[in-house]
Amino acid sequence: MKKRRGGTGLKKKFLSMLLSAAMVITMLSGFTVSAADNSIEPDSSLGTNIALKATASASYSNQYGGVAPSAMNDGKYATSETSTTWNSWGTDEANYPVKTMLTWDKEYKISGMRVIWWADNAEKTATANVTFPKSCQVKYLDADGNYQLITGMTNEKGAATDEVGVEIDSSSNNGINGNNKYWNYVKFSQPITTKELQLEIERSGSGTNGVGISEWEVYGIASIGSGENVAPNATATASYTNTTIPADAAKNVNDRNLAEGNNTSWNTWSKGGDVEYPVTMDLDWGEDEYEVSSLRVMWWRSNDNGVLFPKNCGLQYYNSRSKKWVEITDLVDETGADATSVGVKFGTADKADTNADNYKLGANRYWNGVSLKTPVKTKKLRLVIDRNGEGSTGVGIGEIEVYGNKQEKGTGENVARQAVASADAENTPVTNVNNGSLATNAASSWNTWNSSTYPTYATLTWDTPYVLNGMRVMYWADNGTLAASGNVTFPKSCEVEYYDHNTGTWTPITAMKDESGADVTSVGVKYGSAETADLSNPGNYLNGNNRYWNAVTFNDSVKTTALRLKINRNGSGSNGVGIGEWEVFGEEMTAEWDEMVAAQIVGKAKVQKGETDTYTAGSLPSGLEGVTYKWEVSDESKEFMEISGSDTGKQVKVQTKKAGYGTLKLTVSRVEDGKTVTRNAQMEIKIDGVQSIDTYVTATAAGSAPILPKTVVANGITFDDPTPDYYSSTKPEFNFA
Repeated sequence: MKKRRGGTGLKKKFLSMLLSAAMVITMLSGFTVSAADNSIEPDSSLGTNIALKATASASYSNQYGGVAPSAMNDGKYATSETSTTWNSWGTDEANYPVKTMLTWDKEYKISGMRVIWWADNAEKTATANVTFPKSCQVKYLDADGNYQLITGMTNEKGAATDEVGVEIDSSSNNGINGNNKYWNYVKFSQPITTKELQLEIERSGSGTNGVGISEWEVYGIASIGSGENVAPNATATASYTNTTIPADAAKNVNDRNLAEGNNTSWNTWSKGGDVEYPVTMDLDWGEDEYEVSSLRVMWWRSNDNGVLFPKNCGLQYYNSRSKKWVEITDLVDETGADATSVGVKFGTADKADTNADNYKLGANRYWNGVSLKTPVKTKKLRLVIDRNGEGSTGVGIGEIEVYGNKQEKGTGENVARQAVASADAENTPVTNVNNGSLATNAASSWNTWNSSTYPTYATLTWDTPYVLNGMRVMYWADNGTLAASGNVTFPKSCEVEYYDHNTGTWTPITAMKDESGADVTSVGVKYGSAETADLSNPGNYLNGNNRYWNAVTFNDSVKTTALRLKINRNGSGSNGVGIGEWEVFGEEMTAEWDEMVAAQIVGKAKVQKGETDTYTAGSLPSGLEGVTYKWEVSDESKEFMEISGSDTGKQVKVQTKKAGYGTLKLTVSRVEDGKTVTRNAQMEIKIDGVQSIDTYVTATAAGSAPILPKTVVANGITFDDPTPDYYSSTKPEFNFA
C-alpha cells in the first residue's frame, strides 16, 4: 500500500528541535493512581472470555443517551460516548449498591474475572455525573438460586483480596471519558460453577451520581455435558469397522443409545489382524459449523478379549481455513484435572474402576469427559484411538456426546472501516463512504457533483487480504429529479467488482442475493426508510433522509484486497451520484488459512541516481511458509537500474544508473495442495538525478564581503516530505502484473 504520496516541485526541509517538558500530575481526591494500563491477557489456563456469551443486565441503568447493560460485555473499550458504556447515573440512594449481572444459558466453571471502570467526573464524591466506584463485591448464583459472596481471591498484583478492585489509570485526562484502561482482575481460589455472576457496586457520591463500566470480562470453561448434545446432528465415519457387524455401525456411536451388544456398538476387531492403529472416528456436520465446548466418550468392550478398552485417545478438529486437522490438547477432564487427551477409563456411572473384566459388553457406564479451555469452531471432530492389544484385537465405542452451539451462517463483521477509500471523482471526500457514520448533509457524504465521467468508481483497498461475503450501500442525494442536469441524485445502476489476484484483473460479482433473498446480478439502487424502499418518492429521501440499505450476499465468497462499486447516473451535465455509507462484510485472512492471495513489494518509490536501495518481498497474508521469490527489472528499465546480487531472496538490492523511471517486478510462489501457486507484483520507481545547475551571477566590491546565493537550483531533483515513500502492490490502482 502506498503509505505516503509525495507532491511535485521543490519544497523546503526544516529541522525540528526536540523539546522536553515536565509532566504535571494533578492528584484529585478519591483517586487511586496507577502509572499506566495493565492490559495483559489473563493466564490461558483459566479459559476464555465467556462474558461475550452472556446476557448482561443491571438493577438500574441510566435511562438516557442510549445506555444499555450490553455495552459492558461487548468486547470493546468504552469511549467518551455514554452509549458505549453501562452506567447508573440518574437514580438515588435507594438503588445502591447497584448490581450488574452476566447470565449464561448453560453452566460454566469460572476461574476469574476483570473489569475496567468508566467515569465522566474525576471527583468521586460528586452529587451528579458518573464517577469511579467506592467498592465492589462479586457473587455467583448457586444451584438453589441464591447469591453467594466470593472471597479469598487474588488480584492483579498478586495480593489476597475479598473484593474486586476499584483502581484506575489516571495518567490521561484523570482517566475519565474512556481514558481509563486499567483492568481490576481477580482470580478465584477455586473455580465456581454457575450460570450467573453478579457485581455489587457501591458509589462514593450522592444525589444522581452513578458508577460506570467500560468492559467486564469473565474467564471460564463450559462444564462437561452442559448445553445441547450436537453429536447426533453429525455423520459418523471410521477409518475401519469390524466386518462382522453392519458396515454402517459407526452410526451407533452418536445415536443417543448406550451400546449393549456387539451389533449396537462400533468396534474394530479384525480376524486378519491387519488394521493400522491408531484408528480414527470422525463426526462430520457437513456445511454446518459448531462451536464445540466439551465432549464425553463411553468405551465398549466385548465379552472376550477381541475388543479391549483403548490405550489412549487423542482429539482433533478440522480447521476449514487451513484445511488441516489440528490437535486439541488444552483440556480439563471430568475430575477437574488438566488433561491433554480424552480419558480411557471404565467403570460405573459414578466411579471409574481398575478391573476391566467387570465391564464387558454393556456393563461399562463411565463417561470420559473433557472440556476445551478454548472452544473450537469446526465442521468436523476426530477421535484418534490407539489399542492395548495386538493382532486381531480392536477398540470399541458405546456412545459419543459432543456439546456445543450451532453457528449462524453470517456474513461476518463490517471490515470496510479497515480499508482505504479512493474514487475517480470527489466533490466531497471519499473517506466519508467508510467512516462508520451515515451521511446527513453534503459534507458528510461522498458525491461526484460536477464530474462528467460515468460510470464512476469508488474503491475500498485493504493492506491485507480479506474473505468477503457480502456488502451493503446507502446512497445520498439532494435532488429528487433523477434525470437532473445538476445536483446529486440517486444512481441508475451499481455493479460490484473485486480485484482477482490470480488473473490480475477486476472481476464482476454477479451471483448474489439481495436483502429480500432474491437472486440478483447487481447491487440495488433503492432508497426509502430504514424498513421499506420507496421508489415512487425520491424527493422524500434527500439530504440524509434516505436510510435504506441496498444489501447483497455473495453466493461464493471472494478473497481479495480490493472491492469497488461501478456506479452509473440517471442525470447529465454536472449531475452526480452520492454514497452515505458503504459496509463490507467478511473476515481478515491470516497465515492460518495457508493460502496465498497476493504478493507485495515494500521499499522506496523514489530514489537518487547512483543509490543502491533494498526492496522487500512479501506474500499476503504474511507469515506463510514455503514461499520462494524471483525478482527482475523490466526490459525497458534496464538502462535506468539493475539488480545487484541475488535475485531470488526475500530482499533484493537495486542499483540505479540513470535518471528516469524503472519497473521492478516480483514473482512469489509456493506449493498449495500439490500445485504451485504464483502471484505477481510490480513497482514503478522514480530515479532522480542532477541534470543541470542554474547559473547564478554575483559580484564583489572592494572592501565588501562577497554576495553569495541563498539558494542554488539543481534541476532534475524533486523534494518531498523527508519520510520515504513505501509501496505495496495490494493497491490495484498501482499496476499489478
